Amino acid sequence: MLTNHHHYLRDKYRWYHLWHTHPHHSKIHWGLLVVYCLTIVLTIDIILFTPNIIQLPKSADQSKSITTQTDWQAGSSDGGVDLTTNPGDIKMSAGGAVIDLSGKTITANPDTDKSNPIDANSCGTAWNAVNNGNWWKIDLGESIDTVINLKFFGSAGVDSMEYSNNDIDWSALTKKEGGADSECGGLPNYYRITNQESLRYIRITRISEGFGFGLNNVEITQVGTSATHTSAAGQIGGTGESGRYVADFLNFTASESEVDNSDIRYRFRKTDSNGSWTGDWTDYVDHTGSAINLQNYSQLTISSADVDAGHTYIQAETKITRTDVAAAPTVSDYSISYHTNKRPNKPTGQ
Repeated sequence: MLTNHHHYLRDKYRWYHLWHTHPHHSKIHWGLLVVYCLTIVLTIDIILFTPNIIQLPKSADQSKSITTQTDWQAGSSDGGVDLTTNPGDIKMSAGGAVIDLSGKTITANPDTDKSNPIDANSCGTAWNAVNNGNWWKIDLGESIDTVINLKFFGSAGVDSMEYSNNDIDWSALTKKEGGADSECGGLPNYYRITNQESLRYIRITRISEGFGFGLNNVEITQVGTSATHTSAAGQIGGTGESGRYVADFLNFTASESEVDNSDIRYRFRKTDSNGSWTGDWTDYVDHTGSAINLQNYSQLTISSADVDAGHTYIQAETKITRTDVAAAPTVSDYSISYHTNKRPNKPTGQ
């Protein structure tokens, strides 16, 4: 059959006849045949064994931001967090928690009325130091390694205020006299003392002759040096579409003000939509202005088993610390982006 076609083309077209009289036409034919066969083999190899050479469209990207007061309040936080002073921001509480002194061990010389300074009648009762060398001491039960504000009401001058961690070695508290205080109807002496050292014991001693000393009230406030907020389970990772789920967590970005003597760090973990299952936390990481690449953390990798179990959500924990009670670090918002399992929607013509 091919021979008949060959004779037909040779009789009809002169160039075809001349080509076949060329001395090297046979070699050229064989060369073209080899190239043709190699092309077919290479094409089959690409199709069957290297499909990734043809790039498919990326899955659709989505993101979730935590930015409003409602967003922050949906999560959980400890007592050091302030979500109300600047709605939409997360800050550290400016005040502190008053330590409950009931049940704490108090010793005194003399020991008469030694519990009066911590009873409910802060202004009407007192412990009295009648003689030089009389002292009053409270044991908080454990060392408190934070900023401590101490407030004392007394009916006369206080000579010595000290603190200790072992009840042996004592250091002086810096006394700041406040004068008369309205809380106790203008008692002649009122002191606030700020201490930024660890302490367990506080001792007040009369060391001057010539006057007595009445201690009406002692109040100790533990001012927060740390604050922690955690986003709600299921708050980050929703896609808003049935059958669409998160396939990869991508980046974390934040708007924050990390002032001097403060630090803000974040950590992350996988979870399901209601928090009945949670994965392992990553280490804490500092946001230095550039996006944090969440794909660098093995704890956040989403496997097929995770997809089947619904473990395709993420929680973020914000940890704020400070070494100066005056420092006011703030987080205004943060955002987490992620790939979903579906391709982007087809663009609509304008």
